[in-house]
Amino acid sequence: VLRSNGQDIMFPDGRHRLSFSRFRINIKNKLVEFDSCTIAATRDDSAAASFSVFFDALRLTNIDFDTLYRAEVIKADSVYCVNPKFNLDVELGKRKGSNKPPPKLENIIKQLTGDLQLGYVVVSNADFNIKTVKNGVPNSYTFSNNNFEMQGLSVDQEARKPLTVKSFTMAIRNYENFIKDSTYSVNFDSVVFKDDHITLSNFIFNKLDEGKILNTFSIPKFYLLGLSWDDLVFEKKLKAEQAIMFNPHIKYTVSGKQNKKSQNVFQSLGSINEYMDIQQLDIVDGVIDLKLKNNLRVQLDNATLSVKSHSLLESKKLAGIKNSLSQLKFDKGTIHAGNLDIEMQDIFYIGQSGQFAAGSIHVRNKEKSTAIVLHDVSVDRMQVNELSGDIYADGIRWQKGDVKINTLGGKEGEGESSVELKNIRGLNTSVRGDFGGKSVSTQLSSIIFNTLRKKPGSKLQLEGLDITGKQLKVKTDGLDLAVADYDLRDEQHSSFRAISYKANNGKMTAAVTIPSVTITPHIQPLLHGDIALDAISINRPVIDIYLGARDIAAETQKINFSKIDISELKLTGPQINFSKVSDSGLLTLNWHGERNASNFLQANGLHINAGTTSINDLKFYLTDFIFSSPNGKTLSTGEGKIAAQITNIKLEQEENLPAEWTARVSNFDARDFRLDSIGKTKGLLVMNSGILNNLNISSSTIINLQQLAADNAAFQLKQLTGYYSDVNTNMRWFNAGFNRGSNIFSVDSFSMQPALSKDSFIAKQTSQVDYTSIKTGAIAVGPVDLDTYIKNKTLHIGTAAIDKFLLIDHKDKQLPFKGGSIKPLPVNIFKNIPQKLSVDTVLLSNATVEYTEVNEKTKLAGTIPITRMTVRLIALKNYNIKPDDSLSIQATGYLMDTAWIRLRVKESYTDTLGGFLMSMRVKPFDLTVLNPVLIPLASLKLESGYLDTLSLRAIGREYLSLGEMQMFYHDL
Repeated sequence: VLRSNGQDIMFPDGRHRLSFSRFRINIKNKLVEFDSCTIAATRDDSAAASFSVFFDALRLTNIDFDTLYRAEVIKADSVYCVNPKFNLDVELGKRKGSNKPPPKLENIIKQLTGDLQLGYVVVSNADFNIKTVKNGVPNSYTFSNNNFEMQGLSVDQEARKPLTVKSFTMAIRNYENFIKDSTYSVNFDSVVFKDDHITLSNFIFNKLDEGKILNTFSIPKFYLLGLSWDDLVFEKKLKAEQAIMFNPHIKYTVSGKQNKKSQNVFQSLGSINEYMDIQQLDIVDGVIDLKLKNNLRVQLDNATLSVKSHSLLESKKLAGIKNSLSQLKFDKGTIHAGNLDIEMQDIFYIGQSGQFAAGSIHVRNKEKSTAIVLHDVSVDRMQVNELSGDIYADGIRWQKGDVKINTLGGKEGEGESSVELKNIRGLNTSVRGDFGGKSVSTQLSSIIFNTLRKKPGSKLQLEGLDITGKQLKVKTDGLDLAVADYDLRDEQHSSFRAISYKANNGKMTAAVTIPSVTITPHIQPLLHGDIALDAISINRPVIDIYLGARDIAAETQKINFSKIDISELKLTGPQINFSKVSDSGLLTLNWHGERNASNFLQANGLHINAGTTSINDLKFYLTDFIFSSPNGKTLSTGEGKIAAQITNIKLEQEENLPAEWTARVSNFDARDFRLDSIGKTKGLLVMNSGILNNLNISSSTIINLQQLAADNAAFQLKQLTGYYSDVNTNMRWFNAGFNRGSNIFSVDSFSMQPALSKDSFIAKQTSQVDYTSIKTGAIAVGPVDLDTYIKNKTLHIGTAAIDKFLLIDHKDKQLPFKGGSIKPLPVNIFKNIPQKLSVDTVLLSNATVEYTEVNEKTKLAGTIPITRMTVRLIALKNYNIKPDDSLSIQATGYLMDTAWIRLRVKESYTDTLGGFLMSMRVKPFDLTVLNPVLIPLASLKLESGYLDTLSLRAIGREYLSLGEMQMFYHDL
């Protein structure tokens, strides 16, 4: 046993000293003990550090004195230190003129201990006080009342790594350290070092703002690999090759202070890099709470992630995080970004590529007007701007979704964040929402779009939409729309199938069913409230519409129009039933287009905007069409059809004013077109055929023939064939037409006769009435001076030429004569025409007049024919009459198709009694040709006789006529 007391030993280098109150060595027991022992070293020019270590008691057991003697290595089984106090003062900055590097902790320990090989070290109630001076700035590092244990402690001054420890366990009491002028604080309870790994228990790292905790890293178990003790002790910087945080709670909040220069999250992370340098950071089952600017908050629960810390802390924007994360998964995550809350569950992130998968994602906005739930989600890339709350995502895919939207786009305000989504593809997604008061729901089998972009203050942009869905339903008060299934593709061929539409607003009821509709939509204008569609094809729709009586109050309400652009709209085989109740009765329209495959209605270039509707081109083919007016008139296609092309249609509707419209009938082709109940006699008009070309019409000209003529300089009516019949008359015409270019009206033939047969007609009469019928061949009227008509409503015609005119008149004189009736003369007949009219010449060629009379005595009928007639009526007029104006009639023909006759008549236009001059001349003929007339009418038969000449001159008026006739004959 060797004992020594009260020693203070200075070593030869002048820096190191050893002092103790009591020292004892027991060779037999291999035991060394120190009481009140101090080991110290001072700083000098050769050393930048000074230290002192005080032990109340220091005990080494089972010392290998032989190794100590031979190798100068302290080798012991156990070392016990009681109440040690470690003081270390280090200057870290290089001195001027010195090339020596800063001190290393291992070298300081070598100076303190020399070479050691200790199996087990126990330190009880230790205090540490480390002071560093770096570039003139002092810092302190203290903790007290701590216990720790080490196993396998070795110090070899010649080794590459002088200091090694097999395991280290430390219980730290009340450890707290402040870094960087109390900006940061570090706390932990215990340290365990084993197999070159360090575990810190209850590690807490805080960022302080004026003493208040702003950001927190709370880690129950902090596992470090490859820790740099020099950086930890001297630089107060946590530097390690890898760190694993078990169950940490990480809270990060951006300071609310208005600094001169604002920092984003990456600048803040960069400041963390000043005291934390970890190559690889792993978090296991952690809670991460990031409160960033502009109400952007990110919360992750049960998060497990692996981060390359250098690339993370050097990131300048959120896109850099994907390059830092090698993997990330968490049970639940929440992002509060601007107006949106995003909740994610079961997230798995694939590093480098930026891809992540989610069990589900929930998105909702603050107003709760939008709620989106997606299941089995994968995302190629996602970025969130921590300053603005802007969200960018690319390559989002999901297997199932549920979308609820009450108002598209939500509120627009200054604080709204922008959203940009690209390359989206979803499956099995239900959509429900309220759009402008309309309840909409549908089930989407798939939804794809290239880009969705919504910026603050701007409208939603959507590109490349491709939807396949079913069970589309739209409902409002009085409206119900359903679509069984559909596919919708932006700017591509799309289709809707099994469509049902019902509407009822109290005054109107509508029911529409459509087997299929194909369209080419433009989605972007639709999102802005406008309709832009191409190539709409509606196949075999059934449309039933009923309009009630007029509602004056409703008619005075303001009319709102949407902007509509449709390049082509076509209805094929429609069945339309329309009825409307008006003040005058019921109006109906029925079109059974499904009965003929050729039926269609097509509109090209349909535009509606601000009360104006225009159609570039309208085509239709109608069969099985019936229109009934309130007064009982019916218009129908009968067994025929109507085919038409109408261009340049324009309709303008101003508030509280009647609609005004214009159009051009490029082509109108009718076959068997029927209009009945015409006039008081309920006549029937049938157009067997008719073609109209290039007619301009409008709401004003359609009821004003003068204006209609003014607006049309080149229209043409042709192939007009048909008939009219009522209870009194039948009329027929064939191939009528009018050419506006030449102003010539023509018809191939015309006929008019009583509706009843001759016998039936006469049987109904009570007095003598003529039974008259007319037939003609070709008729040509013109030129018609429409320019003058346009100016002053007077109609002037050059010539009216009628070929093969046939007039047949029958009178039964067995009936009583009806007296008191005065038939007007030709001038008065013409004057009674209401239209101002003048005709230069009316020419009848190849005309025939047949008069048949039944004698009251003989009861036989005699017929007087005049054939091969040529008749001219010259200067017909009913306006602008001058004193000397007269109507001239010139006629020649053959009586009984044998005797040549000439007739001349002149009637004054100004004589109030209708005075006229008439002359007649007959050439020689055999008088026996008159027997077919004389026998039944006069009971007289000529055996022989020959007329040499006959002449007549007469003056006539309404009530009196005077004249003289001379007749020369022989062999009578």
